Amino acid sequence: MKLNTPDKPHAGTVSAALTFVGYEMRPDEFTALLGVQPSFVSVSQLPAKFNSGGICRGRDCGLWSYDTAGLLPSRDIGEHIRHLIRSFRPLKNRIEEVSPRPNAFVHLRCEPIFATQGLSPCIDADCVAGLAELGATLTVELIKNGEVDGG
Repeated sequence: MKLNTPDKPHAGTVSAALTFVGYEMRPDEFTALLGVQPSFVSVSQLPAKFNSGGICRGRDCGLWSYDTAGLLPSRDIGEHIRHLIRSFRPLKNRIEEVSPRPNAFVHLRCEPIFATQGLSPCIDADCVAGLAELGATLTVELIKNGEVDGG
């Protein structure tokens, strides 16, 4: 993975989390389906809504997340992304069988190279292609001096 400067090859703190979110998603069933232990799960009851057609009943919204934080010692964001791709690409057919299909998100968390310049990592083409194959939306969170910068 290349960064925007040749002087410092990698950012400091790095992690990547693959998160699935969906209505009527049951994290315990999703875990059993994938055979992978999540880092975090949650289920929220969304309230009923009123609209012109009447009342829409409340729905459960499940969240299932697998995070590389603490799993990989590498500071290379590409290695974290490739770990997610290697782990979940073989499970893609199982994920696609879930109905309704959950939305997939990959959240990258890293420190910029130079806090004053705010240089962010460049994501290699194979990583972008792998995330696209998983159908995941990508977000990047830059952390400066322990504070979130957003991205």
